[in-house]
Amino acid sequence: MTGRQQKTIENMASCNSYFAGHSMQTILFAREYTVSSQIQTLISGKTELTFVDFENIVTIFNRIEDSEHFDGSGWFDYKLRLSSFFRAFGYDLKWDTNNKKIVSFHSRK
Repeated sequence: MTGRQQKTIENMASCNSYFAGHSMQTILFAREYTVSSQIQTLISGKTELTFVDFENIVTIFNRIEDSEHFDGSGWFDYKLRLSSFFRAFGYDLKWDTNNKKIVSFHSRK
C-alpha cells in the first residue's frame, strides 16, 4: 500500500472518530458512525484491497441514504474523503446527486 493510500485511510478514520463523539450526543450521528465504522473495519489492517472490497464499501455506504441521518458538513467531508480514497486506489466514483448514493465506480486506467 502506498503512503497516499494509507493517508486516505487515516483521513477516513478521523471522520469515524468525529461521528463516534457526536453519536453520543445526537442519535442521527449514530447511523453515520455505524456506516463509517463498517467501512473502516473492512479496510483497516489490509495490505491489499480487492475489487470486491470496493464493491462492499459502495454497498455499505449506500445503505445510509435509506434511513434518516444527520447529513451535515461532517458527512459531506466523509464523502469527499471517500472519493479521495477511491482515487488513491485508481478508481473514480459516479454519484447520483438526487438520492446521494454512489451509482458506480470505474478504473481510472
